[in-house]
Amino acid sequence: MGKKKGKKKRKQGASVQPNQMQNGRRPKQTETKYDSRAVIRNINIESLPTHTFYGDEDIIPYGKDNLYPQRILKAIKGSPTARGCMHRFGEFVFGHGITTPIGEEVVNRDGESLNDILYHILFQGYAPFSGFALHLNFNLLGEIIEISSVDLSIIRKKRDEKTCQIGKWEAGGNSSFLLSEEEDHVLDLYGKNDPIEGIKRKGIKDYKGQIFYFCPGGDFYPESFLQACIMSAEFESDLQLQYASNVKNGFASSGIYKYVNNLTGKDMKDRDNEVEKMIRDISGPGASGSIITEKVTMSRVNTPAPFKAFEPIGIRSVDGLYKITQKQAEQAILKTAKMPDILLGVSNNGLFNTASFADAKEYKNEDTAMDRKIISRVLNKIKNASKWANFEEISITPLGTEEKTTKTGT
Repeated sequence: MGKKKGKKKRKQGASVQPNQMQNGRRPKQTETKYDSRAVIRNINIESLPTHTFYGDEDIIPYGKDNLYPQRILKAIKGSPTARGCMHRFGEFVFGHGITTPIGEEVVNRDGESLNDILYHILFQGYAPFSGFALHLNFNLLGEIIEISSVDLSIIRKKRDEKTCQIGKWEAGGNSSFLLSEEEDHVLDLYGKNDPIEGIKRKGIKDYKGQIFYFCPGGDFYPESFLQACIMSAEFESDLQLQYASNVKNGFASSGIYKYVNNLTGKDMKDRDNEVEKMIRDISGPGASGSIITEKVTMSRVNTPAPFKAFEPIGIRSVDGLYKITQKQAEQAILKTAKMPDILLGVSNNGLFNTASFADAKEYKNEDTAMDRKIISRVLNKIKNASKWANFEEISITPLGTEEKTTKTGT
């Protein structure tokens, strides 16, 4: 649900890369037959309504303006350091994936394996927000027969704490709006509702399944790792815009050359148009070192003050203004994410040391061990309530396991 483009247009987000799966292979795309009585309806994310939040809807806001996840995603997208930390964290948590047979078991109609679901929940939820969501479908016995990942940023819990609203969220204004109340976009929360009762209430064909919402700590919503350094990430994003604007819009000419010309009436208006064009022409890298020409009246030439035909322009550069602050912002993000900079392809001394990289990799493997245990434990709870209950316990294999096995000769 909500990940990739195609005929059903249900999915967005990253896809599993071959080198991130077991033995370098994509999951098996085997055909799976589902119980004909099973509920297999899903939500088409492309058709979700846009909800404008005013603070008085029957939902629990995610942040003061209900746009906390949108702000986090925007900051990550614009900050190279935050984006790198998020992706590296996700890669280390994923490791080699679930290397036991259940990892390659197809768990939904799109042929996705449990490893695919693991990858999606990491980058659609756990890596940026420390939580994740799944869409579960059931058969008449209340058994889970389909698992799909859901983008955490589109889900808002309702105040009854038993259901959730799914949609595209944006800030409210003063204009009127109509909040969609279509039941297609309101789903039961897993663990708060009995799926069998839901099927009895709406019928096997109309029950839309449930949303499993994982939030560590038992809060309404999870908090992003970026929370403690959100301003640093936003600063990095803004600084890139400032540098780009300085190049595109900065005055790059070397000086102004003045020559005499008296203008009145229509000529003055034409002159104003010339000035506007001149300003456009002297902006950006293509105007570097050019000379600006300016027409002046005889009265200015004949004033007591000496007339300078050429005036040099001092080029003002902002490239070096925020270097220290930029470094501080970068370090704040790395510290919050507990990410060694060498794992992002950066080395403080300008050199890459193999031993240092190996140490950083081992450290991050150990640092993410608890995350792998948490996700494995949660997925096992889902598995045990599903038609895959007889499979072995789910365990995520960390990176480096194969290398250690080879070195020890076992």
